This record gives sequence, C-alpha cells and structure tokens, in this order.
Amino acid sequence: MVSASLLRRSRWWSLCVGGNNKTRRFMVVDMSDWRPEPEDIRQHLSMMQSVIARMAYNRRVCKTWAVTLVAAILVVVTKFEIVTATSGSAPLETWIAVIPATVFLTLDFYYLLKERALIVAYNGFVSRLHAGKLKADDLFVIAPSSSKAKRLICTRHWITICLFYLTLIGLIAVIYILQRSQAEKILPG
Repeated sequence: MVSASLLRRSRWWSLCVGGNNKTRRFMVVDMSDWRPEPEDIRQHLSMMQSVIARMAYNRRVCKTWAVTLVAAILVVVTKFEIVTATSGSAPLETWIAVIPATVFLTLDFYYLLKERALIVAYNGFVSRLHAGKLKADDLFVIAPSSSKAKRLICTRHWITICLFYLTLIGLIAVIYILQRSQAEKILPG
C-alpha cells in the first residue's frame, strides 16, 4: 500500500522502494486510478475533529482565564487600594483589569476564526468524498479555508463573544463606580 503522505500532484510519481542512502531503487506508480483507503479517510477525519475540538477547548480556556485574571486584579485593587485617603478618589488601577479582558477577547476571536475555518474545510472534505472528487493531496493535509469562515464569524459568533467580554468590562466599570461612590461618601467634596 502506498502512503498518502508520499503522493504528489502529478499522474506519475516515483516511490523509493529500497536501498540505502547511496543506492536507491525507484518504481513508477500510476495515480490515475487512485482510490482512498477507508482507514486513511477515518484517520484524516479524526485528526480534523481533534483539531476542531482543541480550538473549542482553547476558546473555553480563554474565557476561564479572562474571568480568573480580571477577578484577581479586581480583588487586589479593591483590597489594597480601596480609597486614596488624601484625594478621596477611586483607584484608577481598577481599569488595569481591562487589559487581560481585551487580550483574551482577541485570543478567543482568533480561536473561533480558526475553528470555523476548520469546520468549513472538514465539510468541504466530506462533500468532496461523497461526490467522488477526493484527490490524494486532500488526505492528511489540514488547511483551514478562511473565505467562508470569515463571513460566518461576522454574522453569528462575534456577537456572543462580544457580549461575554463586554459584560466582563461592564463589571469592571460597575466596580469602579462603586469604589468612586464609596470614596465620595468617605470624603465628601
């Protein structure tokens, strides 16, 4: 059986069948009647599904770390600098918590873009398989297609990501406002 990773785009190609580095024997294989092996197809689909699952897991981890870091920063700011006693103002350090929120927003969007592009590539592979147009170059190549994925992102999923992170940033703003009102109560203007 010929390994799919050795296949080239031409109709005829050479395959090293033996020998050491100095003396190699080659044979020519006709690729015009190539058919994919069912096990190769299963392995390829399994690889693509695992990459897609990893992108979804990375998105979940981004949200978890964003909430954790924002909460930790807010606890530290609230605990150690509740009110500046001399000026009576809320600490501006509260806004430092926006930095990890925006970084994880960017990472989350990146992973979503890659996940959706891989899903489009997966569906394209399956449709080529069912149509009988599968080529040897399609196996064991995981290349996300980004043209349709960008349109999918803009319509549905960007809104859910923004809602999550805007809620997080809104929480930061609410805590800042509460700290500011507490500062005004302690030292009235």
